[in-house]
Amino acid sequence: MNRLAEKIKNARIAANLTEKELAQKSGVSISYLLQVESGKKVISEKIADQILSSLGEKIEFIDPKLEAQEKASEKPMENKKVASKQQEQSKSKDHVVPTGQWQDALSGIVKRIPIYDLVRWENVGYKEHPVIDNKVEGYNGDKLLYVKVTNNQVSGLRIKMNDLVFVLESHEIGKNGIYLLEYQNKRIIRQVMKVNNRELSLIQGGATEAEIVEQKKVKVIGKCLRVSFDL
Repeated sequence: MNRLAEKIKNARIAANLTEKELAQKSGVSISYLLQVESGKKVISEKIADQILSSLGEKIEFIDPKLEAQEKASEKPMENKKVASKQQEQSKSKDHVVPTGQWQDALSGIVKRIPIYDLVRWENVGYKEHPVIDNKVEGYNGDKLLYVKVTNNQVSGLRIKMNDLVFVLESHEIGKNGIYLLEYQNKRIIRQVMKVNNRELSLIQGGATEAEIVEQKKVKVIGKCLRVSFDL
């Protein structure tokens, strides 16, 4: 707001007049007066004198250089406030960490499936999947996991080192397929076929001979659904 606009506004308030009343008294429109008082309208000395005279005030000479200096001193402060606000917004975008409530809300949209190292059986990361009708890929999301293969022992099954195997937790051998197993205190991936009610055939694939083992010595962790890899 310039000094002339400020003088008019202060004089009106001192006279206990509303904008409408002053506009009528000084012969200007209410919209014009509002623009003048807000500093949006550049007012001529003649109109300023007309308005101030109706308030019993006189126009005073205002040094343009002094007013320009005052405006210039106000501008850096405004710029500083804008810059500070932009920095805060930028920080909020870069460093937002979802709260527990946000994570609970997102859990109904996206499911984080854990990835385990096949040998060490340590959690090494997550892969996100969309949740559709409370299912992930058509399965219960809480029973899904990924296994990162750390060797080429089952390359005959087209599963190679660093591939991720998508697994559905299960503790039984259903139809013949590829399973994640615990055998001789190790976690392994094998193609499994039932030989009889007591024995299983564990196949690595390729030219490797199948290993016939007692079913009770094998713990089933889950069925392998598919394998993915990075190009």
